[in-house]
Amino acid sequence: MKHTLRDGKNTLIPPRPLRERGRGGEGSPRERLTTPPDLHQRMIECARDFRKIPTPSEAILWQALRNRQVGGYKFRRQQPIGAFVVDFFCAEKNLIVEVDGAIHATQIERDQERQHILECCGYQFLRFTATQVEQKLPTVIITIQQTLLLSPSPLEGEGLGVRGTPEAQHA
Repeated sequence: MKHTLRDGKNTLIPPRPLRERGRGGEGSPRERLTTPPDLHQRMIECARDFRKIPTPSEAILWQALRNRQVGGYKFRRQQPIGAFVVDFFCAEKNLIVEVDGAIHATQIERDQERQHILECCGYQFLRFTATQVEQKLPTVIITIQQTLLLSPSPLEGEGLGVRGTPEAQHA
């Protein structure tokens, strides 16, 4: 399977099976994105540029997610993953949070394709509109918290059993 970005310039190397790691290497196969080193470096530079000029809704959500304020989970902003840069990423839960502004209305198909590729590689997505973030931030945060608590850890054998019960996490 070969994935090509719409602009035709950047080609992703086909995802390769990756074993989820347990004590004996057991687990179900999962795909991961690999990118050539030069593309990876360009994606890092793009992410740095995006961090310098966040949209108003990204800045609002970042203030709520940073410093482990949501359920004790660490989020990164403008995180490169393969040939993509995602708005917010929680590595512990393989959770991507995207904030869709007005530009996304013109690129729905492209966004869906990107999301599908990342979901095939084991990432989970939450999408919010800029309006939701700006006008209903508490609801957005509750949705993120619930998803974090309900989603398993990306590594088999981890999850609530390793971190403790949901009550212990908030004690």
